[in-house]
Amino acid sequence: MNREDYIQNSATVRVYEKRLIDIQTFNKLIDSEDLQDFKRVLAETSYADLADLVGQRTKFDKALNDRLSTMYKEFFKMAKDREVVEILASKYIFHNLKVIIKSYLLDQDLTDLLIPISDYNYLELLEDLKENGRATKDYKFKAAINAALDEYEESKDPQRLDMTLDTWHSEYASELSEKLGSDYIKFMVRNRIDSQNINMTVRGKKQNHRVNCVADFMIKGGNIPADLYSRYYYENTEDLIEVFKPYDIYKFLDQGLKATMEDGKLLHIRQKVFEYIDENTLKGLKITYGPEVLYSYMLRKEREVQMIRTIAVGKINQMTPEQIRERTGELIA
Repeated sequence: MNREDYIQNSATVRVYEKRLIDIQTFNKLIDSEDLQDFKRVLAETSYADLADLVGQRTKFDKALNDRLSTMYKEFFKMAKDREVVEILASKYIFHNLKVIIKSYLLDQDLTDLLIPISDYNYLELLEDLKENGRATKDYKFKAAINAALDEYEESKDPQRLDMTLDTWHSEYASELSEKLGSDYIKFMVRNRIDSQNINMTVRGKKQNHRVNCVADFMIKGGNIPADLYSRYYYENTEDLIEVFKPYDIYKFLDQGLKATMEDGKLLHIRQKVFEYIDENTLKGLKITYGPEVLYSYMLRKEREVQMIRTIAVGKINQMTPEQIRERTGELIA
């Protein structure tokens, strides 16, 4: 990585940042009286062309995904180091792998769920699976695909298939960040691993899974040692959270736990983890130029799309602003 390669790109991204939706507008979207009022507010943003699609869930989702696809295609061309973009785009690559594998296993055409962010030949993979029951060609993620198929063959559990691919995905993103060499991006990838491990552990405890069912899918490479989750798995959730006290994420987990203790909803912990990621995303703004500027913007753009989707669903389902805020978490500039 040569930081000097990103001087012009960083200047371009600073212009893009000014088009992101601010907190005041997000609050207007959340507080809008109804779906029509939501569409009116949305029409005043850079998503104006999507406003008329809000009531058509499938078309609206596709339009939002197209926004992300367009961003990734542009940034793949922009970035000198492909890893800067691939670290985040890999989430969609592995989503698409899940879609193809489930299309094969269920014998259903689910390809309309594919998100066209990479040039991976998913349809070729589907034909290979139908013909051979395995990935036989020299695909980039051949080992991950076959590991997921093996897991499903043994357990017949679609959730374990997903968890297998999630593990491979996180380890792949970690490898990319190490190769890139940016301390900030490595830190952010480790945070993502921590968030996945924490959510999996808390959910496993809630569903009374045995420790080995969770330990099998703990991802190494986070800020928090992977064996810590297993060691304290059978402690009360309150005591488990205390184990994370030496780590930066603790403050957010403690806040989420207190809210969860009041109503039993795990979404509070998950949302506080998102807020922790959001807060650290903003640290990329303090870097004058470099791959971090691109990375931070892509994270913020993804969060923007996610927020719009969440609020729109809330309005369609006639949820109150308070109920929607439960799902968006605290807004961070």
